[in-house]
Amino acid sequence: MTRDVKCGAISQYYGTLKEFNNKVNPNECKRDAKKNNKHKAVCDLSSCPIDGAYLTLSKIGSLVILFHSPPGCCMSLWILWGGAYSLKSIAGSSKTADCITLCTNMDEHDVIYGGTNKLRRAVRDIKARFNPEHVAILSSCCPGIIGDDIGEVVQEAREQLNLNVGWLDTSGFKSWYWPIGYDLAHDYIIEHIMEQPDEIEEYTINIIPYGNAASVDEKECARLLTELGLKVQLPMSVPHTSIANVKRAPYAKANTMLCLTYGWNFCKKMNEKFGTEYSEESHPISIYFTKRWLKSIGGIFKKDKEVEVLIEKELDEIKIELAFLKEKLRDKTIAITAGHDKAPSLLAMALELGLRVCYIGLITYDDLVREKIRDVTEMFDYDVELYVFPQTYEEIPLVKKHDPDVYIGPAGLTPKNALMQLSAVSTHFNDFIGPYFGFKGLINFGKEILRATSDPVPRYAPLDFLITGRERVCGEEWFKNYMKREV
Repeated sequence: MTRDVKCGAISQYYGTLKEFNNKVNPNECKRDAKKNNKHKAVCDLSSCPIDGAYLTLSKIGSLVILFHSPPGCCMSLWILWGGAYSLKSIAGSSKTADCITLCTNMDEHDVIYGGTNKLRRAVRDIKARFNPEHVAILSSCCPGIIGDDIGEVVQEAREQLNLNVGWLDTSGFKSWYWPIGYDLAHDYIIEHIMEQPDEIEEYTINIIPYGNAASVDEKECARLLTELGLKVQLPMSVPHTSIANVKRAPYAKANTMLCLTYGWNFCKKMNEKFGTEYSEESHPISIYFTKRWLKSIGGIFKKDKEVEVLIEKELDEIKIELAFLKEKLRDKTIAITAGHDKAPSLLAMALELGLRVCYIGLITYDDLVREKIRDVTEMFDYDVELYVFPQTYEEIPLVKKHDPDVYIGPAGLTPKNALMQLSAVSTHFNDFIGPYFGFKGLINFGKEILRATSDPVPRYAPLDFLITGRERVCGEEWFKNYMKREV
């Protein structure tokens, strides 16, 4: 059973935050079918399982990924995850080896007569050219529809070529809910790459990020956990990790996930196979959710007192800057689009900075975050317009009618930002700005929002870096210079 069925995923809902909370929280609730339409005539904000699987696996150096697909499936994802995010190595972790992405380039002939022989030749070519440590085959809709026997090719390669190779059935028609691609990749990593530990390191913890996270957020979370006396491992570090690091993950006592959407299945399956404990708290953005995240981890390692001391110290260090930001941002309006796990943390952050939320768009939703949404909804003394799984053509008029001072969205917000003529802050691409996670991350986030609300020209500054390569077009130095001009 896939996650969309198991966890009650919703593909559409329109209403308000409080209405939505009342609908999804009671277990006996019967959801309104008219507001949960899985058959949209037009859909421009979606993906498929092969997306999430490639996003996960492409961060593992020395791995070869072979798409058994037409070129479009491979090329578009390589540009998105393999190409653009490789720039993050400038500020992120160093590469021990490249993850190589290849494709069988299925065409009309292969669809009619079968692509198994082409796949067989590609696997042999990979062995001869690279002799890789591991090969993962991702299959798209085409071989799934025509019934290519990929399993037979994999078995032949193992026996005849002595090649460490495996296969993930990531056909797009498996589900409309693309996060199951994460689940498929994590199941594969646990079964085919990780090792059974001979002993557990009692005060070691893995940070499980998400594929398009910022390495500075990983490092900030690692700093906080190190302050508690824990040894931190980053087995799935963004942007780059290694097979050796992945193999070491089960030696840790516990996992903490930075994103529930990405890390839930990973942590759950590692717990089942290796006994690795895990914190169910995620996205430590805002004071409220950072406290929850730290206290959950403190409970696993019996470090509750140390957590309280750390929280008090961190809050004391940011109190002056936080007071300044709250004064500057008080009652400014904000619209937010984010994944269903990050959105509650961003809502809490907005309240802590004194911002007034006028709109929230949830890119995904399933019941894993039901309680988290309930908790944050109770913080609001007013209601907020809400749309689950909004398409661009649906969301732009909704946000524009509110005319917010700033729009917060994910990495792909730029077209919306330009079309709406609103200043924007991305929840991704902040490697060049500073962490958004943790207590200090709240200050960095607040500074970027202040930058956006103070800028007379609506723009999305971090994208300038990715396109032009100019160094630090925004962030800490930009903020300091801006404040000097204002004074």
